[in-house]
Amino acid sequence: MQQRSLMAQGDWTDPTYGRITFGEYAEAWLESRADLKPKTRHQYRSLMRQHITPTWHAAPLAKITFESLTRWVSQLSSSGLGPSAIRQSVFVMSAALDHAVRSRRIRSNPARGLGLPRPKRRDYVFLTHGQVLTLADAAGRWRLLILVLAYTGLRWGEATALRVCDIDFDRRRIDVRRAFMIQAGYPPKMLQEIMGHASITTTLDLYGHLYPGEMDRYADRLGSAAEDAAEDIGKAKIRPEDDQDEGGEE
Repeated sequence: MQQRSLMAQGDWTDPTYGRITFGEYAEAWLESRADLKPKTRHQYRSLMRQHITPTWHAAPLAKITFESLTRWVSQLSSSGLGPSAIRQSVFVMSAALDHAVRSRRIRSNPARGLGLPRPKRRDYVFLTHGQVLTLADAAGRWRLLILVLAYTGLRWGEATALRVCDIDFDRRRIDVRRAFMIQAGYPPKMLQEIMGHASITTTLDLYGHLYPGEMDRYADRLGSAAEDAAEDIGKAKIRPEDDQDEGGEE
């Protein structure tokens, strides 16, 4: 009776389609994902091998339930796996099950609405100005790169992609190619949505230094603090014009 009702509603799926094991189906699903970049595909396979298929390889699609998935998440957490890895594993599992729904293998995705552990807040270690200068001096030919990374907040990829034309010494600005949207006048909230950041705080932490406004005042403060630290440990000043001035006085 229930099967007839589902057929009448257009919500019926052939029960035999759900007998395929998750392991077999997930492998075929992953092979069919022509849209995935090699790095993403490798990450999906790694998550499947380490955290998903050990539990679900032999389970028929139709036998995977919300309750059993909840126990699985709890087991992953109890094993010491971090919140981020658990979330990534559930994402891949859910994506495969979504595909099974669209393929009419199962009626609904049992992974929807699972309670997941929240990512832990990172404890960042911040260097003092003196420590930054000591590190920069120890870096030899990479001294300038260390200073740029420390005093601009650029990420590694952004810093290594810089070219001479990206640096404006007169305005004391570094134009990051990936942040041209800021130069176009995109507000932080819109940039957050475009970049896919979960919080506006993340956006401002990464790109706040590129927004105009109080930039000169903050730049002066950072420069003064760094110079004070340099004097305290007997190092030379870090601004190029200081070296020129000292040379002129001699």
